[in-house]
Amino acid sequence: MGEAAQLGKSKLRTILDSTTEVGKPVLYGVGIIILVFLPLLSLQGMEGKMFAPLALTIAIALTISLVLSFTLSPVLCGYVLKGGAEHDTWLLRQLKTPYLRMLSWSLAHPLKVLLIAVLALAGSFAWVPFLGTAFIPTMQEGSVTPVIVRVPKISLDESIKMETQAMAAIKTVPEVQTVVSRLGRGESASDPGQPHESDPIVSLKPREQWRKGLTQEDIANDIRDKLKFLPGVEIAISQPIAARVDEMVSGVRSQVAVKVFGDDLAQLRRLGDEIAAILMSTTGANDLRVERVSGQEYLTVQIDRGAIARYGLNVQEVNDLIEIAVQGKVATQVFEGERRFDAVVRLPKTERNSVQDIGNLILRAPNGSIVALKDISHITLADGPAQISREGGRRRLVIGVNVQGRDLGGFVAEARAKIERQVQLPTGYTLAWGGQFENQQR
Repeated sequence: MGEAAQLGKSKLRTILDSTTEVGKPVLYGVGIIILVFLPLLSLQGMEGKMFAPLALTIAIALTISLVLSFTLSPVLCGYVLKGGAEHDTWLLRQLKTPYLRMLSWSLAHPLKVLLIAVLALAGSFAWVPFLGTAFIPTMQEGSVTPVIVRVPKISLDESIKMETQAMAAIKTVPEVQTVVSRLGRGESASDPGQPHESDPIVSLKPREQWRKGLTQEDIANDIRDKLKFLPGVEIAISQPIAARVDEMVSGVRSQVAVKVFGDDLAQLRRLGDEIAAILMSTTGANDLRVERVSGQEYLTVQIDRGAIARYGLNVQEVNDLIEIAVQGKVATQVFEGERRFDAVVRLPKTERNSVQDIGNLILRAPNGSIVALKDISHITLADGPAQISREGGRRRLVIGVNVQGRDLGGFVAEARAKIERQVQLPTGYTLAWGGQFENQQR
């Protein structure tokens, strides 16, 4: 009994001494790792939402593991561990042999070890200017999203026909498994898509079924080539998750967004075209998109006030006729049980489908004469803005571009230098860089 008690006491004493010996190094080591992750909690914006939960989770897990290593682990060692031999196992001897040899040489030549460490550190710093920068690495999601932007005035029937042709062309790529398309804007007011845009989601087959040596980037280039036959469209290929992240950051499905602020839409369009040409000439630019601020036809009716005065008409009467013919006007209400509906009077589409049809609309003057709208006004179809985007209370135009084959920071640095050197911004116009580059800088 006395020998057993002494053996048990010796075992517990050994565990306590061992825990005390490694306790301080473990505390310092784990504490340093926790401190390394704590600065991530100070990140703001998109990067804060992405990385702060990760840092907090790792810090909590390491703290709990540290507590368990000082409490539960020694207790479990007292129950589980049994006495063993003093010599090392074969595997441990194999691992320790080269380590002990290098340790002995290092202790015998301290100056050489210090010199090698300093040279290695200096060499690593020398490579820093040649390293690229990026916000986060591009993930391979296994799906791609080829966003197709049409001209704003395209009809729904033509848009659906073009989308059907695009889906058929995408399916000819051998690595494509399924294609699901969405055309137009969603019901949510926060949806940045436009009625003339579509963003199909192309699901790819498992990687082992791809052609030999092919990457997801190669497949995206293949899809881009298949869609080149579509007339008058802009194509920007991204990935479902990456595109949504870019939307939340800048409202554009592109990695880099150049925002031009000003008042005159024509001036914004001119500056946008100049910047777009510079971006395309920069190495690594791909899927360039310029926000469409024009391309929508507007029916303009300029009333000749002298002519309507001769016939005894007023502007309100002419405007009412145009409203009833083109837009429609509520004439009465129809009741169905407890529900009621507006009854709108409007000309049939065949009678208001052209400038000539609108010009042939008839008004009756107070003196009883019949007057055509074209005789008292000037009617034209004029090209106007398809949309007017604003940010911070100012008009804005966005040029979006993806970066392929090089780092994001290097691309933006080169493009920014070119734009500052070649583009002269008029007074009152400013330029800002957004997208993933904005997150990286912050």
